[in-house]
Amino acid sequence: MERDRVAGSCNSPPYFDGNNYAAWREKFEIFLDALDEYASEYLTKEWVAPVKTVESNVVPKPRSEWTEAEVFAAYSNKKARNALVTALSSTQFSHIQHIPNVKQAWDKLRVVHEGDDQVRTLKLQMVLAQFEELRMSETESISEFYGRVEMITNEAMSLGQPIEELLVVQKILRVLPSRFRAKKTAIMEVQNLNEIKLSKLIGKLKPMRWS
Repeated sequence: MERDRVAGSCNSPPYFDGNNYAAWREKFEIFLDALDEYASEYLTKEWVAPVKTVESNVVPKPRSEWTEAEVFAAYSNKKARNALVTALSSTQFSHIQHIPNVKQAWDKLRVVHEGDDQVRTLKLQMVLAQFEELRMSETESISEFYGRVEMITNEAMSLGQPIEELLVVQKILRVLPSRFRAKKTAIMEVQNLNEIKLSKLIGKLKPMRWS
């Protein structure tokens, strides 16, 4: 029976059963980088087995002839792949079980869950359109609205095109309902909108709490 793990620990990677790929992908990258920054490079840098030239023919180099650097590179690839397969459910593992190169396995999972480049481009266009169409209702709290904003910006980031913080700040200020008019005016009078941080803006827009 497959072990039911919702999250990883300092010693085990975050578990992936096929749900919420974008969030898991980021968590796994953080985990592997903390575990071994050299191994984490092989998620984006393809490991190539060492070769040598014999009588004008390129042939695999025997393991006994590998340099120290080649041994370390192979080990880093194996360590990253071991962390990856440990993180996957049996169903997800089946997608990559015969791929020894961790970058190829990593890329295969992305295609399975996000589609190829063309599909991801279409998804990104949809996400950016959602961002442009965002509006805050008269009854919505700033926390609720910001939650919707974060979902869209996180999705854009996972698809390879982060939305600049300045654009998010400008968007929020632009769609604030009339009940925020006084706060919006006060913020714009004292803040340089090109420098204000998103977290600071949200804090200023939230209702004051009295002890």
